[in-house]
Amino acid sequence: MSPKLLSIGIVAGILFPNCVLAQQVIQQSASSSATAVGNGNFAASSVNQSAAQNGSHAPGQTIIQNGESNATAIGENNVVISDLEQVSVQNQHGVGHGQPQLSIQNAINNAAAVGRNNTIINSSGQYNLQNRWSY
Repeated sequence: MSPKLLSIGIVAGILFPNCVLAQQVIQQSASSSATAVGNGNFAASSVNQSAAQNGSHAPGQTIIQNGESNATAIGENNVVISDLEQVSVQNQHGVGHGQPQLSIQNAINNAAAVGRNNTIINSSGQYNLQNRWSY
């Protein structure tokens, strides 16, 4: 990049600061699977997603989390654990009207056991914290 274009870009950013502000977007996708076949086995599947955004005068914040956890056991005396946790935190300072904070959390959590004397532990958690303040 030529020095002239760089200078024009810096001056434009100083004179028109809202032109250089961009919406903050985080997108996370994850999946996990575990299978145990036989007797006395252990199958565990876990997905953990965490995202945080901090902005000052940001035009908007978006977090999208897609998670899937599957665990299966076939046989006898098996233990199956499937866990899915999603956490999002958004902080904005000096926000004007109409500046959105959006958190979308999609979770699919499956655990299954076929046979006798099997144990299934299936847990899910979705947590969202949004803060907005101005002086």
